[in-house]
Parts: sequence; structure tokens; C-alpha cells
Amino acid sequence: MDLRELVKKIKKYLEAKYGGIEVTDEYAGPMRITLNLIWDGFEGIPENERQEKVWELLHGKFKYADLKYVSYIITWTRAEKEAYDREHVT
Repeated sequence: MDLRELVKKIKKYLEAKYGGIEVTDEYAGPMRITLNLIWDGFEGIPENERQEKVWELLHGKFKYADLKYVSYIITWTRAEKEAYDREHVT
């Protein structure tokens, strides 16, 4: 499995589903990826509901054999991400 190609496909798919979404990726080892999804449309939606919707979309499009490489997905609004970065990133 070429993870970089998988990430490209996931990004393209999510960008088509969520207009204006920013998708960043981090590699958590040679065969694990983490995705950060930044989209203001998440405003007011509880984290668990965001997660359910995103994973539901991905499972509808991609095979489990591919998605097993996604360690986790973090969903943020732009304001949430900026606040987190101010507190935790130097």
C-alpha cells in the first residue's frame, strides 16, 4: 500500500464532500497516518457526531484494507485549531 497515494485520494474525496475543508496528514510510523480535518462547517456539531459522519463517508468510499492505515482523524473548526495551536504549539 502506498500511503501517500491513499492520503491523496482521501484528501480529494473529503475536499469534494466538504467544500473548503483543509486536510493535513501526519505519518505515525511507516504504515500509520493521522488526518487533521479543519472545516468551519463542524461548528456546533459534537465531536462524536463529526467522527461518525466522516468515518461513515470514508467507509462508503474506501475499503477497510485501506482505511486500516488511518490511526485516527481529528476534526476541528478553524477557531478550535487556532486555539489549540496557541496553547500547545510553540
